[in-house]
Amino acid sequence: MKRKRKHVSTLTGYGRGRLGTRLVVLVVIAVAIAFPFLAMAGGEQEQETQEAESNPNPSVDREYVLEAFLDGYVGLEGEIEGQTNPVLTARAGETVRITIVNGESMPHDIVMEQHGASSEVVNSRGSESSVTFTAETDDYYFCSVGSHRQAGMEGEFRIE
Repeated sequence: MKRKRKHVSTLTGYGRGRLGTRLVVLVVIAVAIAFPFLAMAGGEQEQETQEAESNPNPSVDREYVLEAFLDGYVGLEGEIEGQTNPVLTARAGETVRITIVNGESMPHDIVMEQHGASSEVVNSRGSESSVTFTAETDDYYFCSVGSHRQAGMEGEFRIE
C-alpha cells in the first residue's frame, strides 16, 4: 500500500496550505496593529506641515523683508511695510533673518556692520538674498556695493 506523502514546510513543519493561511492572518494582524500608528504619524506630519506654513523659518525669531533700491531699502511686510530704511529691532540673543529683494537691475547686498554678517550680491530685479545672524548689539545695515551706502542704502538695527 502506498502512503500519501504530506507536503511539509522546511521552516515550520506545517503543511503548505496551513502556512499560507497563517501568513495571511499574521500580515492582516500586523497591518491592523500598525495602522493606528501610521495614521497618527500622518496626522503629526500634517500638523508639522501646517505649523511650517504658519512659521516658514522655525529657527528664526525675527524676519524682515526689504526691497533694495539705490536710494534705500524699503520694508515689504508687517509694521515696516512702505518705510524707507526702517529701524529693525530684536531682543538680544534672537536669531534674525533679513531678506532683500532687488527692486532694480543694479547689484545690491546687505551687510550687518557690527555682527560681521553679509548676504550674497543680488544682480537682477526680483532676485533675493538673505543674511541671518544672532542679535547681540545695536548695529547698522547697509549695501556694500560701490558707493550705495553713501547714496542712501543704510538703516539702523536696534536691540530692544
